[in-house]
Amino acid sequence: KMYIRKQRSKLGFQLIPARQVIGREFEYKMDAEWEGEEKPTFCLPGLNIQTIERDRPQDHPAREVPMDEWLEFLGYWLTEGSNDPKKYSIDLTTFDLELAQRFMWVIGSIGETPNYYQNGKVIHVKFNSPILSQYLAPLGHAAQKYIPHLFFNLCKRQLEILYKAMMVGKGDKVEQRRFWTSSVRLKDDFQELLLR
Repeated sequence: KMYIRKQRSKLGFQLIPARQVIGREFEYKMDAEWEGEEKPTFCLPGLNIQTIERDRPQDHPAREVPMDEWLEFLGYWLTEGSNDPKKYSIDLTTFDLELAQRFMWVIGSIGETPNYYQNGKVIHVKFNSPILSQYLAPLGHAAQKYIPHLFFNLCKRQLEILYKAMMVGKGDKVEQRRFWTSSVRLKDDFQELLLR
């Protein structure tokens, strides 16, 4: 996508797929400086679970978590994570012990208690959380993952936290110039993140 507008148009600049630009005249925004909103916390929505084994529903109230740590977790999960909504199980994987320790810290800082185990060279950092699992479920699996649009309104500093966490997961570790994903939507979202 490109941030452009039709020449001499009174409409504002907008993100347009590059294939729609070919052979047409557009103006390119050359001096953009993103100004988003700084948010101290993110509210994970609560939920009520009715299970067959229990006579009454189990209530999980909404929970505020620090926004910076949430963005870091989200970046790791989008690139290195999986979710089993039926078991409320979330798993982050890596080959790097230091990164696994960082996963443990950031998960703890959003109020969860992670465990880790090693399977061959792969380190799994896992935890169970009905609230997080249900929040992450609509964000897709592997080729369907995406960044929720509400986060694109955050300030540049906070968006950089998300960017850095995503680059740790699927980015070029040497030059920091490439990002890999099987999700077309996540690729487009990542491009939009870079523009901000």
